[in-house]
Amino acid sequence: SPAMPLTVLDLCAAPGGKTTLMRSLLPDDALLVANEPVSGRLQVLHENVMKWGHPGMAVTSAQGKDFGQMTSAFDLILVDAPCSGEGMMRKEDEAARQWSPTLVEQCSKLQRRICTYNVEENEENVMHFCRELGAEVLPLPVDEAWGICGSLSPGIRVPVYRFMPHRVDGEGFFLALLRKTGDARSPRPETRKRKNVQFSALNSQIRPWIADGDYCSWEMDGVVHALPSQYASFVSWLAGHVHLVSAGVPVAETSKGKVRPVTALALSNLLKKGAFPVAELTYTEAIRYLRRETLVLPSSTPRGIVLVTFMGRPLGFVNNLQSRANNLYPPSWRILSAHVPGHYQPVVE
Repeated sequence: SPAMPLTVLDLCAAPGGKTTLMRSLLPDDALLVANEPVSGRLQVLHENVMKWGHPGMAVTSAQGKDFGQMTSAFDLILVDAPCSGEGMMRKEDEAARQWSPTLVEQCSKLQRRICTYNVEENEENVMHFCRELGAEVLPLPVDEAWGICGSLSPGIRVPVYRFMPHRVDGEGFFLALLRKTGDARSPRPETRKRKNVQFSALNSQIRPWIADGDYCSWEMDGVVHALPSQYASFVSWLAGHVHLVSAGVPVAETSKGKVRPVTALALSNLLKKGAFPVAELTYTEAIRYLRRETLVLPSSTPRGIVLVTFMGRPLGFVNNLQSRANNLYPPSWRILSAHVPGHYQPVVE
């Protein structure tokens, strides 16, 4: 069988800014798993991943220790670990009021179970990982003009990188690249804690909506997801160890024998051009749509499911009844502001 493409884990992913940036930088056939252990932050991560629309993404919710059982499952892991928030002190007084040596100690211990300016949460943890977990610190190419400095600990002279807010733009952060020194080809554990995901061929009604390619499907809570077939075995194995929220792109919901496309399909690069009638919206109509208000489309618009767009970009679906068009945008995604924006003026480059 062909080798599995690059697998990447964003361990502390919410709200998803770094996740989506990393997805845009990875090879197109890589699989990116976005994980968020805190349930209260999970929804915004899932929403942003769905809006990004790349099929090579999965969302999970698990503690870092749960991934620790997955020997050599991932080629690359990004950890934006919880920290004491020293980088926020410049713009938020509350961050300074909350800081204490005890908080630093708590965050340092938390990071070791799963990095800020102080050496306890940064250099010392990096060396702990090297000594106790089998890792080596790798250098990264940086330009002196960027203003990045190295280790602040006199006894630790490994290639680490500090982005201090008085020298670089932004809040400041610490960066280190570590590589596992053990056998990269060690087998994955077979023990399962959860039920694995069952994949099948795409429903014949859904398949015409999907761009050309080799895709399989799986269903959760009445929502059908489309996933590139090359990821199926890995995702099924992953679901046996951690809580799988989504994998691939949600493309349809099934209810009472009926199948209807969902918004995530409209926003993804899986949507096949010409699969649905299209109605172009004005700026005012687009804002109304994103507020999940009812629209009235031109009389020439076909009845049934219609893809609505603004400046040619898909926004989602409506069910056009001629007298009105029922808005199918997810309730939890709708714009809540009562502000009525002015007329949109596109930027001409």
